[in-house]
Amino acid sequence: LTNMSKHVLEEAPHDPAKRRRVSDGIDPLAPPPSKVVHARSVPDGTLNSDMRQALIEFGTINNMILMPQRRQALVEFQTIEQAMSCVNKSKNEGISIKTRQVYFNYSKSQEINMGGSSAAHGSGLGRSPGRVILISVQNPM
Repeated sequence: LTNMSKHVLEEAPHDPAKRRRVSDGIDPLAPPPSKVVHARSVPDGTLNSDMRQALIEFGTINNMILMPQRRQALVEFQTIEQAMSCVNKSKNEGISIKTRQVYFNYSKSQEINMGGSSAAHGSGLGRSPGRVILISVQNPM
């Protein structure tokens, strides 16, 4: 295979009858540590400020992308150690936002690139602005 991702199906350790996709040798359930963490089960209506407040104890957040339609988020910490603290607490004690437990794990990304569409993994965020203008007429004659 040239210039294509190599995908391998492996047996899941918890259930040999089930298989999971392993891309480029990275197990999606146990990616290597990264400054970027992936959050899932993010409550509806969560704002950047809610996420920052829940994660401030772990350190400085460089970037963040909320994906409300997927109930997910990507959070980039300043250091890998800060991200490791977040993931460890999530696994051991749990982290709650708006009284709901949110699950954190390392992302396959090493940083959040706010300039390109790859940062949002196809969610539409991070794209360059278009040449469309919207005009709303409030009081037509």
